[in-house]
Amino acid sequence: MPAETPAAPLLTVFTSTVFADVARIWFRCVRRAFPEGLARFEIFHDSDDEPLDPAEFPGAVILRRTAACREFHDAYNEAVERCRTRYLAIIDSDVFWVSREIWPRVQRELEEPGVAAVACISRSHRKSHGTYSVVLKPEIYRQVMKTLPDGFFPHAETTDTSVPIGSGTTPAMCCRSRWWKQAIASTSITGIAAEK
Repeated sequence: MPAETPAAPLLTVFTSTVFADVARIWFRCVRRAFPEGLARFEIFHDSDDEPLDPAEFPGAVILRRTAACREFHDAYNEAVERCRTRYLAIIDSDVFWVSREIWPRVQRELEEPGVAAVACISRSHRKSHGTYSVVLKPEIYRQVMKTLPDGFFPHAETTDTSVPIGSGTTPAMCCRSRWWKQAIASTSITGIAAEK
């Protein structure tokens, strides 16, 4: 049973990064996007390079690779399991929140009981571009992950040949994911969608 949601902070903001310079810019942007004291920050350094300097990320928790947390998919799963704030924002380090207007809009959506998550990136051009900026209710995701133990790990079933592999495109962008088929079939997700 998850611990009681503390009064503050209201959410955990999580990212995974390889590059320290990108993480520094991301952190300065995202810290300003939320009211003071509202969020706690976690940064997973997905690299074997020199560790991030905590002094450059005041107040953030810096996480490193371990035998159990080998890379960013593991880190996303662990973030969901570990999170005890009401909301969890997974905002990739190449997504820069620069407006204070984003959070109030997202929070209003999340207050609806039938909403499990709010995506903050448009997916109008392709089904997935491989970048996360989503704010979710971790207790719902923990329930769903009981039936999807791989969590955020993608499972490529078929390659989408209509998506050209070229500049800026990764193999993950060209594959259909078994995760989404399982999630849609899950009674938990179906129930949540039906309530909306």
